[in-house]
Amino acid sequence: MDTTSKTYLCRHRFCGAITSPIVKHIKGYGATVVFSSIPDNSKRGFVLSYRGRKCHNPLKWISERY
Repeated sequence: MDTTSKTYLCRHRFCGAITSPIVKHIKGYGATVVFSSIPDNSKRGFVLSYRGRKCHNPLKWISERY
């Protein structure tokens, strides 16, 4: 069995624009990032990128609120 951890780069597109992160919190295998957005820039949008390790339990996933 391969126990090597692999790191993945994930990208998701949202409406609005990132102004600045308000809160960044990392604990165990989870991370929380809270940010505000500008809805006036919804046509352009933005890409939220993050790096994470593949979790043993696929149901434990980072919750994205936007």
